[in-house]
Amino acid sequence: MTRVVQLANFYGPCTGGIKTVLEELARWYSSAGIDRALIAPGPADAQESDEHGTRFFLRAPVVLGSGGYRMILRRRALSELLDRLDPDAVEVSDKLTLVAAAGWARRRGIPCTLLSHERIDAILRDRVPAGVPLGRIADAWNAKLARSFDTVVCPSRFASAEFERIGAANVTVVPWGVDLDAFSPRARPPALPTTPGHLELACVGRLSKEKEPGLAVDVLAELCRRGVDAQLTMVGSGPLHAELEQRAIDLPVTFAGHVHERAGVARVLATADVTLAPCRAETFGLAILESLACGTPVVTSDSGAGSEVSGPTCGLAAPNDAARMADAVTRLLEQDGQRLRRRARERAEQFSWAGAADAVLSVQLGGRTPARCP
Repeated sequence: MTRVVQLANFYGPCTGGIKTVLEELARWYSSAGIDRALIAPGPADAQESDEHGTRFFLRAPVVLGSGGYRMILRRRALSELLDRLDPDAVEVSDKLTLVAAAGWARRRGIPCTLLSHERIDAILRDRVPAGVPLGRIADAWNAKLARSFDTVVCPSRFASAEFERIGAANVTVVPWGVDLDAFSPRARPPALPTTPGHLELACVGRLSKEKEPGLAVDVLAELCRRGVDAQLTMVGSGPLHAELEQRAIDLPVTFAGHVHERAGVARVLATADVTLAPCRAETFGLAILESLACGTPVVTSDSGAGSEVSGPTCGLAAPNDAARMADAVTRLLEQDGQRLRRRARERAEQFSWAGAADAVLSVQLGGRTPARCP
């Protein structure tokens, strides 16, 4: 049986984008007869299995300021575990300590793929002092990554741009998918009362600096200032939670925290009139696609991959400014609501996890994608 080993840092107990991608790919790998093993950091060495493969956790420290995420630093333990697992392909979802796995794979003639979940230049933009040549630093590191891995898989054109900028020839764009059953207009409670003129907003994502969740609060404040009867539900946890609660004092904001069940997230998205996605560094935007699958249009940042995902017919992109995003919300509400919701769902139906998994497997296995089990 073909075995694919996935490696990831920042894979925690709370569902995040990387974890969602890896687990969805694993689900479809198993249906194609692929044996999937995951190596991720944890508080102690451990192992667990389910119908979609085995997860191996290596003891690793918590990264300061990350909200509890861990990073694997024990290279010898990682190498020994890879030796024991003896994979046919390696899939790395990390640009830091796990890059060493590319060298391990190359020495053994095993294909190794990088799943690029973030753009280095965008993530570091607000984290380095002014005057630091961020572009040159990102280009140098990305050139090293492109040389180290056989293939780099990016989920959007925005994500691939930093590799194309340096002339990397081994980059493939594979959009991620969405669970169209879990995220559906049917998730909206059937007996939900409606108040004419009331606006329900939602924002789903990690409450961390790079996701810019504070802008969603500012958009709500701007709409309220204009006299709009609006309310915002924030789904997610992270290091900015307490700060955002202070920022939202006297505003109609509900902080739902991390919602474990997809049904709960889908209920919030399907109930909303508009979802806000303010992150300028988004390389895909799973929450954007999940909102569209629920039939809810999205206002995204005009930087990043949000507008690639939402497309031109079921959302609007705006600069990262509260007034401009509030304008976009207002323009969306002027459109035919039922038609907008229908187009949102139709857009989401163009993305599937089966298609994403087949594309990634084809890249990793040189086009020898196993037949899908019925």
